[in-house]
Amino acid sequence: RYLVDASGQATFMGKHLGLRKVHPSHRRIACFSHFENVERRPGPEGGFIVIVVSDEGWFWLIPLDETRTSVGVVMDADQAKRIGVPSEQLLSWALAPVIAGHLQRHYAFGRGIAAKRLLRVVAYVDENLDGQIGVEEMSSVACLSTHHFSRMFRRSMGMTPHDFVTQRRIARARELLATTQLPLQDIAGRVGYQTQAHFTRAFGEATGTTPMRYRRDQRGEQAAKPH
Repeated sequence: RYLVDASGQATFMGKHLGLRKVHPSHRRIACFSHFENVERRPGPEGGFIVIVVSDEGWFWLIPLDETRTSVGVVMDADQAKRIGVPSEQLLSWALAPVIAGHLQRHYAFGRGIAAKRLLRVVAYVDENLDGQIGVEEMSSVACLSTHHFSRMFRRSMGMTPHDFVTQRRIARARELLATTQLPLQDIAGRVGYQTQAHFTRAFGEATGTTPMRYRRDQRGEQAAKPH
C-alpha cells in the first residue's frame, strides 16, 4: 500500500502519521528570489518554464507576469554547508557558473578565460558592487596577471573589465529602483558610486534616462497592470 501526500513541502499527512523520513540522497535545499525584467526568449516561448541542470544543482526560471520572474536553485544541503557562503548569497553563488557559461556562449570572441575562473570573477563582482572593484582585484580572483587578465577578459566577454563592472552596477541599480523605496543616495552607495551626481551621470550614460525617471516609469507600468 502507498500513501501519496500531495501537501507539498509541509508533508502534512506524513508528519501527522509519523511516516516522514528523509532519504539520505534527497537532502536538498532551495533558494529563490523574484527578479524584474529578466531577459526571456521572444514570442510565446518567453512564457515557458525553463529548467537548467548543472554541477551545482538544478535551476528554475518561471515567468510570473510580464516583468517578474522567479529564479531559484535546488542543491544538496551538505554541499551548501561545505561552500560556506552566507544564505543570502547562495543563489548568486550557484548562478555564477550558469551566468558565466551564458556569457561565454553568447559573447565570447575566441578562446578566453576558463569558465571556472570567469565564474569566480562574476561572483566577486556581484558580491562587491558597493565598493571599489579594479582590474587588480578581478585579476587576483582569477589568479592571472593584470595584463593577461584584461586581454583575456575582453576576449571572453567582448568588453573591458571596467565596462563589465559598470554594466553590473547599473543592472543592480535598475533592480533597486524598480523594487525598493530606497533614496537615490542610498542606491548610489549600494552600487559603488560615492555621490548621487556620479551615479546619475553613469546611469544616464548607460540607459538614456535618469534614475528618478526610470523609477517613475517602472511604477507607472506596474500601476497600469490589471489586478
